[in-house]
Amino acid sequence: MAYKIGIDFGTTNTVISYIKDGLPEVFKYPANLTNYFIPSVVSKDKKHIGVHAWVEVYVSAMKMFLPLSDKELDQNNWKGEYPPEEYIQVFFEKLLKKEHNDSFENTIGEISDIVLCVPQVWSKDTSHLGREKMKKIFTSLGYNVSRIVSEPIAAAAYFVNWHKIKFKDDFSGNLLVCDMGGGTFDVTLCRVDSSGKIESIKNEGNGITSTGKGFAGVYFDETLIKNAYKRI
Repeated sequence: MAYKIGIDFGTTNTVISYIKDGLPEVFKYPANLTNYFIPSVVSKDKKHIGVHAWVEVYVSAMKMFLPLSDKELDQNNWKGEYPPEEYIQVFFEKLLKKEHNDSFENTIGEISDIVLCVPQVWSKDTSHLGREKMKKIFTSLGYNVSRIVSEPIAAAAYFVNWHKIKFKDDFSGNLLVCDMGGGTFDVTLCRVDSSGKIESIKNEGNGITSTGKGFAGVYFDETLIKNAYKRI
């Protein structure tokens, strides 16, 4: 059986989901762990990923550096020895490909299609560089990316489906989706029409701070902690 999988490649953590017997399941990596969140990190030498990379010098926040040019990488303190796309490709190769222990194809089954979630802020990039690089990474691994969806649209779709199951009724109206991630920190107003179509009306916020791109959510948390310490 070949599976269609959904990937939320987060700045801090990654989640991979699939449908089994009509119900959504979350892929666990490594299989012996109960945590559904896979740390989005790769060791600098590209030998280990996720929790296995924590014990070494590792690279993180790869996703938010992906849309940047080589010059912008230097300006925004990229710490990797290789370009972000190389680390991301290694990350997903070890997570998905059959030849790796604990990978999706090795433990669950073959992959037919991938639906990929990307930050809403990438939609503001007219060159769509981040989207194109992500699609190229999966294509080079031999996978078909059937759809690229912005993260707030994916979240709204989940809510609409949950609402239908919970209340036996279709939802229509406006939804405000708040994304407090490690890299992005934004809010998106989504509209759901009577047919179930979801569109983004307005988005505010981004993944850019005074410390560079990719740490808006982390920067927010650090600011809260610093203010809390001042009051203690």
